[in-house]
Amino acid sequence: MRVEEKQIEGRLSLLYAISLFGQSAAISRLKHLFQAGLDLSEADWEALLEDILDSDLVKRLSDQLIISDNGMVVLSFFQDRIPPETLRRLAQLTDQASATANYEWQSWYDARHQMLQIMQLRDNQRILGIQLYLTPEDHQAFEDLSFSNNEDFIDALKTLLLTQKET
Repeated sequence: MRVEEKQIEGRLSLLYAISLFGQSAAISRLKHLFQAGLDLSEADWEALLEDILDSDLVKRLSDQLIISDNGMVVLSFFQDRIPPETLRRLAQLTDQASATANYEWQSWYDARHQMLQIMQLRDNQRILGIQLYLTPEDHQAFEDLSFSNNEDFIDALKTLLLTQKET
């Protein structure tokens, strides 16, 4: 693929990714999509970002990229030039990111009652609550637990609970 064709495909893919979030998207989210989802290197991402910022296809507002009117027109006419696998992968990753964006984990330990409270909130409403009776020593194992908004946390919690059960 020629450099110019790759550059056009990159611009279109970036416009498409922004459109999946609406009219704008955080640069950090886009960077994650392109690096983790499409295996774009840091240097390639920086080149793509610089290239699209030099065009009139997007506007940058602090840490957001906003599709311009010209960008919307270009995307609507030339979206078919984006490889179907890229379209599918970007849509899949965006759906996953949107599904977990409104979730938040909270936890606190009450040493007096030796109880660990874990809650998951979605749009500021509790959807999951867990209470664990733990000694202060056992609680230390939970201090290192990372409350990420994906299934890694659930897997880590399961492993930790199984470990605690065995001891």
